[in-house]
Amino acid sequence: MKEPRLSINKRLATKANLPLNKYRKTLKPQKKKKIDTASEKVVLGPPPVLKKLEDPILDGIVQVAKAHWPPRCYPYLVGLDNAVQVADYYYREYLPGQSPVISPVAEQDRPRLIFLSESHARTNPSLVGKPILPQYQHLVPPKYQKGHLNLIHSLSYGEAWLAGIQNDKSAAAGTYKFWQVFNILAGIQQEITDENLEALMAPVMKGKNYDMETTLHQANETITDETMEALKAPVMNGGDKETTADENMEALKASVVKVKKQKKDKETRLQEKEARRQEKLNKEHQVNAERLQAKIDILERMEQRGIKLVDLTPVHIYLSSKTITKTNQEKGTTYTTRKAVIKGGPERAIIRHSWEKYIKPYLATYRPHQIVVLGKSLRDLVQEKHIQQFTQSIGVEYLGTRNHPSHHFTREERIEEFNWIRRTANNSQGGGK
Repeated sequence: MKEPRLSINKRLATKANLPLNKYRKTLKPQKKKKIDTASEKVVLGPPPVLKKLEDPILDGIVQVAKAHWPPRCYPYLVGLDNAVQVADYYYREYLPGQSPVISPVAEQDRPRLIFLSESHARTNPSLVGKPILPQYQHLVPPKYQKGHLNLIHSLSYGEAWLAGIQNDKSAAAGTYKFWQVFNILAGIQQEITDENLEALMAPVMKGKNYDMETTLHQANETITDETMEALKAPVMNGGDKETTADENMEALKASVVKVKKQKKDKETRLQEKEARRQEKLNKEHQVNAERLQAKIDILERMEQRGIKLVDLTPVHIYLSSKTITKTNQEKGTTYTTRKAVIKGGPERAIIRHSWEKYIKPYLATYRPHQIVVLGKSLRDLVQEKHIQQFTQSIGVEYLGTRNHPSHHFTREERIEEFNWIRRTANNSQGGGK
């Protein structure tokens, strides 16, 4: 008959030649793990109060977002009512008519090409609609002065100095990858290659379209071994060298002269430092103004060409400006992605409602000749067959789906994608607006 298997404590007690009860006393008592119940409890208050919007379409989107918003993300819901109105203005900027749509635009007002993206990034509620500072308003056409939003159409997004925004990394950083796409859509004709990529994208890239001179403080006189000894001399009259009273007096006078000279030199250095600081500020202002003008020129050329970028929903799906870096093991590339994003059921509900109640009327009103969807996840949320069926029903050509500009491309893949966008924009049918 097979002997019963002893427990591990019994086996160890037998090995130690101790009865089981005595062996147990030799064991260190294991402290029970305390569960921090306070940290596990999430206090979920009611959702924030959002005002009722006059536009029934936008108000409906806000109410759907509020109904499906994850309770843990309620703080990110604050200010949504104001943000969707600013976003809607920029989506319709330069296009005739405002929401709600009533009838299709005239044939000559039809855009050539519309790119559909997913959503913009959340904006700090205190910054939504923040106007451009008075001293910079002459730099920006009135139609681009609706107010700040973390949306590429808002020029202060990425140029935070325009609105005097400080200590907000998201507003300061902007979205340079979309500006690269805009730059192409504005009318780049030549083939984009590995050699000319930086040069073509320079106008909208910070630090790429100018040589930032690093101002270094340079002494008026180069200090050599001889001058160093001369500078040390007044305080070296001691040690093994015998000095007279007159010599000591001369050394004292020299020390006083040196102190006065150092004080004067300090004042001069402070003046020079302030002059260099002002020169740097003037240089930065000039560079910022040049980059801003390049962006305005790009938006103007896109308007003339009848090309527009619109988000499928005016609701901010991207909640946080903070990013994390990930690595694609297969390609060996690194990319950044947002930490906090509305995903799953809430995102699906918001996107699909916006598709039915916002974008479909938008496309039916403006009837672009062609559309492109940016982001394969967006295509999957809406389902491509629905996109094809609807665009066909209103006489709009659907050119397919491309990867989102923030997709983790290799350099070669990004150049290939840029050239596809360039060819599509240059070959799109229809005239300007």
